[in-house]
Amino acid sequence: MELLHRLRRTIWWKPRLTQSGFDDGSWDKGQDGFGYDTDTTTNNLPLINTPVDEMVDTVSSLYLRQSFSVADTSELKELVLSVDYDDSFVAYINGVEVVRAGAPGEIGVAVPFDALGASHESTNANGDPGEAFPISLSAFPNLLNANGNNVLAIHGLNTTLDSSDFLLAQIELAGLGGAAAGIRGDFDDSGALDVADIDLLTAAALSGTNPSEYDLDGNGTVDTEDRRIWIEDIKNTWFGDSNLDGLFSTTDFVEVFTAGEFEDTIPGNSTWATGDWDGNGDFGTGDFVAAFTAGGFEAGQKPGGVNVAAVPEPVGLSLVISASLGLTLLRRRSK
Repeated sequence: MELLHRLRRTIWWKPRLTQSGFDDGSWDKGQDGFGYDTDTTTNNLPLINTPVDEMVDTVSSLYLRQSFSVADTSELKELVLSVDYDDSFVAYINGVEVVRAGAPGEIGVAVPFDALGASHESTNANGDPGEAFPISLSAFPNLLNANGNNVLAIHGLNTTLDSSDFLLAQIELAGLGGAAAGIRGDFDDSGALDVADIDLLTAAALSGTNPSEYDLDGNGTVDTEDRRIWIEDIKNTWFGDSNLDGLFSTTDFVEVFTAGEFEDTIPGNSTWATGDWDGNGDFGTGDFVAAFTAGGFEAGQKPGGVNVAAVPEPVGLSLVISASLGLTLLRRRSK
């Protein structure tokens, strides 16, 4: 996917840019791992999926926004924001500042776009995750909106305009609840949304018994709509994404055709990973119709939504920010 970047001559960081109602439709898009490194011998480069070389000697601030959904806000007791950063940042949820790391000024006061942050080094791709920042929801009542219309916004700052590097990467927002909170759609309780879960849902839909745990839309019937909800709304991917990496591409075709089940003579032997995308138990032309009708082929990551993954905590995880965020660069004001 081609990633485009644009310098904007905006005079200052307006607080409304952190709010859920702000229109970011004109912002550029990129995958998690925003930054640059002028020293090609360092280890930062593997973390950079979206280069922002335009920042060098030009701007000190980078702004990121990502929408996400929460099915039931009452189940959440705490959020944990993880970020690997160099040099500092301020994070907002729905316009409310929730984390400040190395950024100048008082908590709750917006940082100017031309401010400079304190020096901080990233993990330099040594395998460590980003630094974790707990956010107690008791300290931020009514922070989250039920279902959609939530936004995580991050203002990243460099320590100098001529800094050799900058990074905002490994960004995750996890929601922690009670021990019974669980992960919606994780039917085998493995702690992740994977092929096993969509295959279990498909089998439940084909059985005609309508088990309630698979009835995602709550209408009393387990059918193709429940599969669509799992694929597009919960997993936030495309029909045709056989390996569930968030992309529907030629790689998926290679994998399903390698399995050798296209229009074979064995009924009901196919799974999601081997080409059964329409949920009838077999891999045939109907699966291509389902996949291409959904419009995801070579379309990149699905915009918005969240991906769900497990954390090593004895509590339920509710959400994790996906790897696609919008960005804009703001030019440093001339003196």
